[in-house]
Amino acid sequence: MEQTPERRDRAALVGLTLLMLAVMFPAYSPAAVPLIDDWTYAWSVGHFLGTGALRILEWSANYPVAQILWGVLWSELFGFSFAVLRLSTLLLAWTGLVAFYLTLREVEIRPLPACLGTFVLLCNPVLFMLSHSFMTDVPFLSVMNGALLFYVRWTTRGRTRDLALGSGLAMVAFQIRLLGAALAIVPIGFLLLMRLVGGRRRVLSWPQRLCLLVPFLGLGLTLGWIHAIHGETRIYHEEAELLRFVWSISGWIYVRELLHVLVHLGLVLWPLAGGIIGRLSPRALAWAAGGMVVLCGLCLWNDGELPKPLGHILTWNELGMGRTLIAGQIPDRPWLVWGQGLVLGISLTAAVVFVAALVEGLWRWVDWVRGPGTVLLLNGFCQLLFLEVLWLFYDRYYLPLLPATTALLVGHLHPTKRVTALILAGGLLWGAIAITGTIDMFRFGVAVAEARMWLLRQGVAAEYIDAGYVLNGWWLYAPSLSTGYGPEPDVPFITSMTPLPYKIANAPDPAYAVVRRATRPALWAASDTLYVLEHKAVTEQWGLASLMLAERQLVLPEN
Repeated sequence: MEQTPERRDRAALVGLTLLMLAVMFPAYSPAAVPLIDDWTYAWSVGHFLGTGALRILEWSANYPVAQILWGVLWSELFGFSFAVLRLSTLLLAWTGLVAFYLTLREVEIRPLPACLGTFVLLCNPVLFMLSHSFMTDVPFLSVMNGALLFYVRWTTRGRTRDLALGSGLAMVAFQIRLLGAALAIVPIGFLLLMRLVGGRRRVLSWPQRLCLLVPFLGLGLTLGWIHAIHGETRIYHEEAELLRFVWSISGWIYVRELLHVLVHLGLVLWPLAGGIIGRLSPRALAWAAGGMVVLCGLCLWNDGELPKPLGHILTWNELGMGRTLIAGQIPDRPWLVWGQGLVLGISLTAAVVFVAALVEGLWRWVDWVRGPGTVLLLNGFCQLLFLEVLWLFYDRYYLPLLPATTALLVGHLHPTKRVTALILAGGLLWGAIAITGTIDMFRFGVAVAEARMWLLRQGVAAEYIDAGYVLNGWWLYAPSLSTGYGPEPDVPFITSMTPLPYKIANAPDPAYAVVRRATRPALWAASDTLYVLEHKAVTEQWGLASLMLAERQLVLPEN
């Protein structure tokens, strides 16, 4: 008996949920350590729980009000901890993946291609790792996926409640990251395009017209709260000043960064790109290849090299930014030149395929623009424009581009057995990198925290220990700002570069003596050793007693 579409979708969602649990469970860690910037937002959650006041640290360039309240809800139910906050993000990650699958189905993509596209999105190492943090990226992406789902349903069904839900989620997305402003433009842009191509004119009821204004109302209220009540944080103000400088510099940088966006998306989506290359016309591939050659030529002419497809989170040496955020150079992994060249070649080829798929859509733009998938592509275009204008050229900021690019590729997919096997193999490869890299990230964070705790047990005061950006922020910077604003302390990696008597580093430092080495097994990170260092002038400069310990090896137990 043939299954109905509803039963196939339920089976697919159950399978995706079980798969997500299977891949998330090995990487999850209850360790009480922050990751990257999430200590900034965790402080706001803890401050609200203690005082009932909503405050954002001076160090934050974002005002993730909705995410903070989400963290407060979870902390009220289960207690405040980084483990609980990470679980709250994982639930949002699952919700976002479900919304993305349902969106693909809504734009008439069959269950198997929709499952494959969602699977590749799940295994994206940047998305996977950030799902295990309290950073704003994954909550924003998930709420954005929810808004797009209801916008797409509105375009196909015309129901007011779908538009209302989409507009409400667009407002929530803005209250996580300012890039959510793009979602307010999407339904209006769709209506304008429909009129431009002579499509069926939509007669909007007054409730629907009001729904279109809801995101703009939310934007106005949020900006009013920021400027009139809370006040601009120092970093928010500095970022605005930086943008004025960025807009005045050479336009070549934008060409280079646009190419970097394309090759990075090509790298993380290569399984899907490889699965559709035979489905695209030679003419579209030729036009796309020509465009990429022009972009590459301009970069080589101006910079002398092509941008590397990796980024700040996904690097050759580690997944995440743990080792780059403590003192000392990371020992480079001795990758062969041909290996880097192979990755660049795969990324460029996949980028050509993605551009070719877009070119074919533009050739049929009158029919294409009438489809509900236009909502996804409009959002992708607006997100890319915001990235360019706001100078957000980091691989974690490219996550909002994934729904549009993935849908564009999946829309051309014909999943034969060979194509399905290729996509599954590529997704599993990324999944292995994502799981092992996230485990390494947590192991490293725990190792730094344990090295700091060892110094505290030796009698060293906390203010004399430089444990890197993350732990300095959580244990030195954040506690000194009881209200979130005011005079900021001198903290290494955050507000100053002033050396402290003790630091935890990736490598020895000539000005410091090694008093302890900590080794924790790494699955694929470049280094498994930390150094606890004591400044050689600790007695004269700070008047402290030296630990007077001989260097020795410490092997820390695994989690």
